[in-house]
Amino acid sequence: DVTWPATAFFKRLVDTLPEGDRILHVLTPNYDTLFEHACDSVGIPYTSGFVGGVERRIDWDAVDLSLLVREKVTHRGRFKTSYKYRKHVRLYKVHGSLNFFFHRDTVVENNAWMWDAPDFSDRVIITPGLSKYQTLQNYRQELLKSADAAIDKAHHFLFLGYGF
Repeated sequence: DVTWPATAFFKRLVDTLPEGDRILHVLTPNYDTLFEHACDSVGIPYTSGFVGGVERRIDWDAVDLSLLVREKVTHRGRFKTSYKYRKHVRLYKVHGSLNFFFHRDTVVENNAWMWDAPDFSDRVIITPGLSKYQTLQNYRQELLKSADAAIDKAHHFLFLGYGF
């Protein structure tokens, strides 16, 4: 069983998030799915903002609702229901991903298309080279809007970049 060396580091970061801020914001320009596989391998809850079935769409409001957990707390001798986020990672893939596609006028996430993309969709990846800035402009709203907002609001943020 092969494990990415950073997996234990991320597990520790998420497990030790403070109660008052239970979200680790991670921004990466890498478009592979190594981070997602690492999270899955050790049970770290994460989201890249997509929800749905096979063809997922960006919906941060639905993501927020899905990551809330209900707990009962005692307040002045009475039980009160309270909601808080599960400790999790919000992953911002600002250069797209191997499983991001432009389909039906929006960016979707679809793992089934990752290795054999259909002709009717365009892969959303910003690769190095001259076309990088044009591609970024085409998908700026989908790829950068949430990351920009998170950077503005976050108490802590992790930038993850690596090369092979």
